[in-house]
Amino acid sequence: MKRIGGSLKYSVLIITVLLCATFHAQSTTYSPYEARMINYVNNGFSYARKWDSLDVARQTLDSCRNFLEQYPRSFARPNVFQYMLEVSALLNRPGEEIFPLIDSVLTYDKLPVTKLRVGQILIERNLDTKLGEDIIKVVLPQLTVEYHKIRALRTLASVDIMSGRYSSAANRYEEALKIDPEDLSLLRGYLTLSGIMEIPGRKKALENKIYEIEARDETEYAELADNGPNINKNLHDMVLTTIDGYPFRFSELKGKAAVLDRFQFWCRICVLEFPALQKLMEEFPSVVFIFLNSGDTADELKKIFFSKKEFNFLAKQKILFTDKKYYNKVYGHSVPHTILLDKNGVVRYEYKGYMKNFEELLRENLKRLTEE
Repeated sequence: MKRIGGSLKYSVLIITVLLCATFHAQSTTYSPYEARMINYVNNGFSYARKWDSLDVARQTLDSCRNFLEQYPRSFARPNVFQYMLEVSALLNRPGEEIFPLIDSVLTYDKLPVTKLRVGQILIERNLDTKLGEDIIKVVLPQLTVEYHKIRALRTLASVDIMSGRYSSAANRYEEALKIDPEDLSLLRGYLTLSGIMEIPGRKKALENKIYEIEARDETEYAELADNGPNINKNLHDMVLTTIDGYPFRFSELKGKAAVLDRFQFWCRICVLEFPALQKLMEEFPSVVFIFLNSGDTADELKKIFFSKKEFNFLAKQKILFTDKKYYNKVYGHSVPHTILLDKNGVVRYEYKGYMKNFEELLRENLKRLTEE
């Protein structure tokens, strides 16, 4: 890849790390702290990318620079460089800072999927659209995972649309839909393109396809609610920790129906549930609503998230933290995961993921539980 000059500060950092890696290639370092660094950058990126926590992003970026200076031969350096690239792009850093990071990322990781992401950043940031397009075209035949192939084709289609190459973009969508004919994001993108191209027949066919898939998915979502793996489990013997560090015994819920909503802050569809849950909290004051979090600390919730408009209502709710005992009892790690308990603590309904009819389904089932 052609290198483009960067600021002296960042060039010196990158060159220093690469020289260290060259001269000490036989002694890559590992320590528990270095292992924790991978989780640190992954969590930091989740915060920065999803909720515009720019201060967190900047702080973590500074931590990465300090880490690379302290551990120039760390096994974690590929992850750290990738994080620095993603967050520098997110923070709208200039190309002179981003291109040296791209070089570093590709020095340590030559996987096609990594090159795909580099191409996407070049295009999304409008740093070098032609170079990004060329990179993705080269790696597309090398991608083996269907999801990555679809990402590549969707990105190439977006470049085609920006360039006015609508027929080429349509071909990209057609190729991607051969991989997954029911990918709703692809179908919606192709629908928009068909409107631009003014092809009524194709537009109508796509609208019908989208409607059929959405209707089927909503039906399946409703049918699975009382057939999940946790149905009929009694959870009154569980004890979890509150945000203030106190134990909460689920046996205290005896005689009350309850909603357990497990979420994480990086999960966009979790946030889609929150307005519905807030409505239902007002409609069913006798029902106890409990929000279960995993992956964040109490301080992070209080200092970072509760001040944001998407989450500020949670500051007044009952927040509990999941642990190993919870997952030994309750099957399922995906989020959002919403469980409805009857007055005896038995799981009667559960919903994994989110659908547009989520609020309607919960309302109907909460009526049943409160009337029993």
